[in-house]
Amino acid sequence: NFKYINKSFTNYFDEEDSDYVVPYMSGTTVVAYNKKTCPIEIKSFDDLLDPALEGQIVSITSSQTMIAMVMAHLGLDPNSKEEKDVKQATEWLKKLKPNIKVFDGDAPRKSLLNGECSVAIIYGGDLAIAMNEQPDTFEVADFKVDDFRYGIGETTLAVPTGAAHKKEAEMFINYIHEPKVMAMILDKYPYISTNDAAKELASDEYKALSVYDISQEKLDNAYSLEDLGDAAALYDQYWSEFMSQ
Repeated sequence: NFKYINKSFTNYFDEEDSDYVVPYMSGTTVVAYNKKTCPIEIKSFDDLLDPALEGQIVSITSSQTMIAMVMAHLGLDPNSKEEKDVKQATEWLKKLKPNIKVFDGDAPRKSLLNGECSVAIIYGGDLAIAMNEQPDTFEVADFKVDDFRYGIGETTLAVPTGAAHKKEAEMFINYIHEPKVMAMILDKYPYISTNDAAKELASDEYKALSVYDISQEKLDNAYSLEDLGDAAALYDQYWSEFMSQ
């Protein structure tokens, strides 16, 4: 079923990697707000720092995703390994901290759905689930291209070296990408489909989702996260400082 995978999700693999990795789903981090309860109109990324949003934001917890997002906003390389860039991004995040009420790396949508928070820094697929549960309630902040860059990520399916049931694992991966099976998964977990045939079979609700209505100009300005290598310790150090303040 690899034949159904859109090539845009495999064109950055080395030929050797394609023997080991199958794209599963893709997505991007977005800023969303409750149209009925958000106390301000969010027009720019810096609006998240507005004191009116104190205790109003739920945020994901990925240190690299968050730091990269802020570095991109500040005009820096979102994959920078330079300490001065990581520090600059962390200083911006420290100004944001009073406005964050909840950190949730699993399902930040819950804090939107229960009314605890009116704004979210959230994965697009998680937001899409919230939009399906409470239609006409949440909106994606529409930032200008030079104000906010989309970070696009991808989850993949792979079999660990030495797996006891390699054949069965490969059969399962193949089953996951049966178009009718993946279409059912997309309806339950509405992330970006890497499987073109499945996207065609998905529900009308999935096809109508506004989360991923991203202009080509913004897609051209998007970035993907890179392996930090030794710099991961630097990110962890500054993230820990931010979280403990």
